[in-house]
Amino acid sequence: MNNLKEILEDENIDCSSQILSILKEEQAIIKLPKNLIRDINKDLITTDLTNIHKDREAALELIYLLLSNFTFTWLREVKFNDNYVDNKYIQLNGRILKKQIGTGIEDTTRYRLILNLLIEHNYIEKGLGHKMNVKSTSYKIHDKYYKSSFDRYGLNSQYAQQLHKRNIRKKLDESLRCIIAKNEISNLDKIELPNTQEVKAHLQSYSRKKWKNKKGKQLKTLGKKKRVAEYVYVEDYIKLFELLRDNFNIPKIGGENAGYRVTTKYNLMPLLIRELFKVKSTGNKLVSLDFSCFHPNLIFRKFGGANNQVITHELVAEFLKKKKKKYEDFEFEELVKIAKVEHLSFFNKNEKYMEESPVYDFYKENHQEILDKVIKDKLQNTYKNTSRVLFKLETKIMTEIIERCSSSGILAIYVFDELMVEDVNFEKVKGIMKDVCLKLKLNVRIK
Repeated sequence: MNNLKEILEDENIDCSSQILSILKEEQAIIKLPKNLIRDINKDLITTDLTNIHKDREAALELIYLLLSNFTFTWLREVKFNDNYVDNKYIQLNGRILKKQIGTGIEDTTRYRLILNLLIEHNYIEKGLGHKMNVKSTSYKIHDKYYKSSFDRYGLNSQYAQQLHKRNIRKKLDESLRCIIAKNEISNLDKIELPNTQEVKAHLQSYSRKKWKNKKGKQLKTLGKKKRVAEYVYVEDYIKLFELLRDNFNIPKIGGENAGYRVTTKYNLMPLLIRELFKVKSTGNKLVSLDFSCFHPNLIFRKFGGANNQVITHELVAEFLKKKKKKYEDFEFEELVKIAKVEHLSFFNKNEKYMEESPVYDFYKENHQEILDKVIKDKLQNTYKNTSRVLFKLETKIMTEIIERCSSSGILAIYVFDELMVEDVNFEKVKGIMKDVCLKLKLNVRIK
């Protein structure tokens, strides 16, 4: 197995001691929900473990490796909106588990032995079963381990060490073959993150201003009050920041259904916390560049050939104000917010829910042909195909933009359809974004 430093240098990544240290730790350390290791060590006896591995320590560490799949379930459910996590249940793919913990004794699959043992001892619970080419069997960890805090564990047995190192190297290799993910790995030693107190003070200042997120939920301090669905809480944002700060150093590349989007420690952090990011070498804060009303314009490019008319939230708001009696007394800015919120998910919905959306009539009256093509595609390829198509096109565009930034020596952080750059590079990056869109015959506003 190649030396880690050589691998990074071969990919033209400046192999600083910090990046090397971070990635070496990824290979040596696993993280498990708080107190889980302690409880398993006390609970499982040697006879429970002999069919997993003849060495007790190796057997326990193979169990830990499998359980490490549950460590970030909380994060995946609350932040990713992950298709593989639902109501605390996480899908576990047998093919991946085999690679993760190795082959079992004789014809018995080792991962099944471990799963059955954990179910028997009430550490996990089995959910819905496997459905060919649709989903894997789901499992839920016991509620007392469903948390955002965890224990770090250094693997000791040679067998578990080799398995884990091999799997981490595979993830790293995949990231280094992906332009976006490779860029984010190279950023690991370039971005200075705030400390917890700075984050807390920043969030509390926004809470006092009654700031709302994209979905219209107001930020509040929870304290000892009861949670209410229409709010988001300072405490949860801080918890999320602390979890991401020290984890997710190797990006996760989504599959075809996710349009190969890349999730990273940076783009999982809330917008307000990203405002505090600084460039280590200059001390400069980062500013955002993104596309306005991106996915509706991608729809027109994909299903219309070329979008000669740029779709904007303001255009839809004007329609609602003039054509819909229900909205005639609304303030214009309020209607723009409604359009923004609806555009986050409108084209990803099935036909029935699209028709119930406030923006549906805008597209029906002004762009019937495009709307018909989108609905036809949903009926032929399932309604989820639209999001696959949009995410794939979005990723293609952002890949080329980041590749051009990187070749120009410009630091850029990828946040899905947004980039964070230093203010001194704002106009240059905006020009790169315009050039890429022009090449792809995509008309869209950049802000």
